[in-house]
Amino acid sequence: MIDSLGRVTNSKLSAKHQLCKVNITAQAGMTATLFCCLARENPELEISWLREKGQDGSDLLVLSYGRRIFSPDSRIQILHDPTTSIWQLNIGVSQVLDSGVYQCQSNSNPKQEALVHLNVVETRAIISGPKEVYVREGSEVVLNCSVDLGEQGPDQHYRSVGVLHWFSGPRLLDPTVIRSKRVHVETNLNQDFQSMLRIQKTKSSDTGNYTCVPTYAVPDWVYVHIISDDDVAALYNLGLNLKTSNFIFILAFFINFIF
Repeated sequence: MIDSLGRVTNSKLSAKHQLCKVNITAQAGMTATLFCCLARENPELEISWLREKGQDGSDLLVLSYGRRIFSPDSRIQILHDPTTSIWQLNIGVSQVLDSGVYQCQSNSNPKQEALVHLNVVETRAIISGPKEVYVREGSEVVLNCSVDLGEQGPDQHYRSVGVLHWFSGPRLLDPTVIRSKRVHVETNLNQDFQSMLRIQKTKSSDTGNYTCVPTYAVPDWVYVHIISDDDVAALYNLGLNLKTSNFIFILAFFINFIF
């Protein structure tokens, strides 16, 4: 088979096992795993892994030959399954910058190669609901944050190091540190990351920016407004003075929403 750059590739061999896919999608922060099946019909072959650099793919970075790793990147791991003769390239704690085309090559004559396209997508935290939250002073605010860790879920490394923190401005909301009976955090790491922040008996000082910060993920934030009775009264008086139907309608909706 000839690819778009005019190179001869052996896609027939690389497609002989369900693991050896041409396109791989990995979640940032997880281990990206690429498989090579070129040695399945000849287990004596040694396999090299290379990464294409540059727009035309002409610049090749040699990652490994057999079990020997030449890359200085400590995230690179090479595995070989003698029962299937499948070679495996692992990139630990993968990043979006790891996306690209990888080659596995055999030391046969003529040389055979298979291409694997890796796409590493950002892992993002998502706080459900609107970006601005209005809460009556003295009541309770609950924020829920979720992190999609992909179809495979967290790998062993992520399970061992993964954490999720809540911040109010620059302040870490760790109940064991701030010793507040009003602040509660519940976090669960299963197939994905889920965390709930609950603040009881809210005060005006609780107004501010709240951020959900998971390991190896893009954070998310919301702004919480704590509305006192005096604030509502001031808004109501302003609406009466303005005497505009639209403002009064919006104000009535706002009061019903937070109360």
